[in-house]
Amino acid sequence: MRKLTILLLICVVFSCTDKKDIKGIWVEKDNFNSPEIIKFEDYLFYPVTATHQKHMYKLDNDTFITQRFGEIEKMKYKLSENSLEFFSIKTDTLLVAYEKASPSFIDYINEKFNLDIELINYSSKNLYPHFENKFLYLDRSSNNETILSYNGSEIPLDSLLYLTFLDTTDYMHRSSIYLFADKQVPVNDLNKLKIELRKAMQYRLFYITTVNQGELNGTYSKIPPIEFEYPVSFNKSFFPPLPPKLEYPSKAEFFKKAVLFEIQKDNVYLNDTLSSFGKFESTLRKKLELEEKPILYFYVNEEFDFESYIKHLIDIRKIYYSVRSQFSEKFFNESDYYQLYNNQRDSVNSIMPMIISEIEIEELEKIKKYAL
Repeated sequence: MRKLTILLLICVVFSCTDKKDIKGIWVEKDNFNSPEIIKFEDYLFYPVTATHQKHMYKLDNDTFITQRFGEIEKMKYKLSENSLEFFSIKTDTLLVAYEKASPSFIDYINEKFNLDIELINYSSKNLYPHFENKFLYLDRSSNNETILSYNGSEIPLDSLLYLTFLDTTDYMHRSSIYLFADKQVPVNDLNKLKIELRKAMQYRLFYITTVNQGELNGTYSKIPPIEFEYPVSFNKSFFPPLPPKLEYPSKAEFFKKAVLFEIQKDNVYLNDTLSSFGKFESTLRKKLELEEKPILYFYVNEEFDFESYIKHLIDIRKIYYSVRSQFSEKFFNESDYYQLYNNQRDSVNSIMPMIISEIEIEELEKIKKYAL
């Protein structure tokens, strides 16, 4: 009896030490365009881009059991040290395969594509997954050149880049761009990329940041349309009508509806006048509180780096959220805008929409020429 007990104990210990651990971050295998990124914890899993979408799971021999969208799902799974595969129980066909990302997704990408991206450490509540995404990676090389990687390949950051992202099939349902940029990428190169995205009519952009040991957050930016004439060789039936030509308001109209805020190397300017961030904040707050729905033209000197750019953008967005919280308390007795229900938040947003137009140097010069 004692030998049997010892033998059982050895078997239990061996099975525990030999058992592979599903916990950790897993990335959809061979999908470099828009990979699914899942984090498994004890009994819970969720996308790292949407940590609120948590689901329970159970492992029963070779069966993975979970409940999503009100239904029980069962799949066969195979787990090794660096591989996780799910199969259909009925047909035994492969459904999806993942690779282990250790210790984080960006570490996985850096190793996979020989990059050295260091993300900005910032927590945001604005990142949410879409059914269609494009993952872009901006890094700095050893000779201080900016490298753009997309879909597993390095591509040049030039004036034909928009052809890579131009969707000629369904322009009504554009994908979102998830931009993983190293904090030292110059704003000049960031603007080059955004111009190409605008030419490709890709307007939904997420600046990805990280927090909590590799979980991904992001700051959403809806970049504005751009006036651009496509080559005559293109079949124009593939493309939607061009966005309307940007009409610059008169000086009186500009000061009534718009705010120009530019951050230069040594100073900041409000409507082309030497100013301070405090004066800018009070001006923007006043327009928001008066429900004027101002358009904010925001420019950052192109010699700054990406980290500085995002910090300035976040500081501006905090002004909007602060005023929105005031309205939330006034109308819904809730001092935290983020705690509102979706329909309540939509009501507040309609009163004070966040209309931020991130402009580059040529657009800044045009605004000064025509409106100031």
